[in-house]
Amino acid sequence: MAGREAGAIALAIAFALAAGTSCVHLERTGGDPPAEELAYCFVAMPVLRLEQWEVTEPGAWSVVEDEGEGGPWLELAPAEGAFAYQPPHRSPHRIALLRDLIVGEGEESRPMEVEDFELSFEAMSTGRRYGHRDLCVFFGWQAPDRFHYLHLAPAPDPNAHNLFLVDGAPRRSLEPVFEEGLEWPDDTWVSIVVRRRGDTVTVHADGRLVLSSDKASLRRGRVGIGTFDDSGRWRNLRLQGAPRGWDGWD
Repeated sequence: MAGREAGAIALAIAFALAAGTSCVHLERTGGDPPAEELAYCFVAMPVLRLEQWEVTEPGAWSVVEDEGEGGPWLELAPAEGAFAYQPPHRSPHRIALLRDLIVGEGEESRPMEVEDFELSFEAMSTGRRYGHRDLCVFFGWQAPDRFHYLHLAPAPDPNAHNLFLVDGAPRRSLEPVFEEGLEWPDDTWVSIVVRRRGDTVTVHADGRLVLSSDKASLRRGRVGIGTFDDSGRWRNLRLQGAPRGWDGWD
C-alpha cells in the first residue's frame, strides 16, 4: 500500500476516533487491489456498555465503573457451579461476542466480523488458582458449533493453553502441548495482544510471546472474550480488523 494512502487511512481513523465513532469503513474507488479488498474497520471502546456484547450468561456479566485511571471494566462473576449456557459440544461456557455495529452513515447494522485482526485489552483472572485457570479469546466465530478459541492458562496439556477448534464436534487442540503457559497473578491486570494474519495467530502477555500457531483455519467470523468456566475482568479493549492480506499494521 502506498505511503500516502496508508497515511490517509490513519488520519481518517484518528479523526473518527476523536469524534467518538465506533467503526470506520474506508474504501478506495479504484485501482489495484479492488476497493472491497481495502475495506478496513477500526473499533475502539473507551466506554464499555453491556449492550455492546452478546453474552451466553446474561446475569453473570456487568460493567463496573472504576474511579481510578484504568477506566470501567467488563466483569464476569457467575454463581459458583452455575452454567446457564450449555454448548452443543464440549467447549467454553462463558462467552461475550461483539454485537452488531453501525458501519457507516445510513448503513444498516451488521455483525462485526473480521478475518485478519489485532485485539488488545487488559485482563484479570478472578477465578481460583489451579492449572486450568483460564481466560479465552474467540475468533472466526460462525456458529455455536463452529469457531476458534485461544485458551490461556498456567499449565499446558491437551485441553489447556492452546489454539482450539470447535467444528461440529468437541473442541480439540491444534498444537502440541506447549512447554509454558500463562500464569494469572491475583488482583493484577495483564496486558494481552492477539494478532491474527491468515493462518497465523499469536498472543503476547505483558510484551512476552505466550502462544503461537499457524493452524487458524476458520476465516471470517465474529470476535469475543470469555472463559471456559471461570471468572474474570476485561478493560481497555480495542479491536482492529481488516480483510485477509492487509498489511497496514506495524
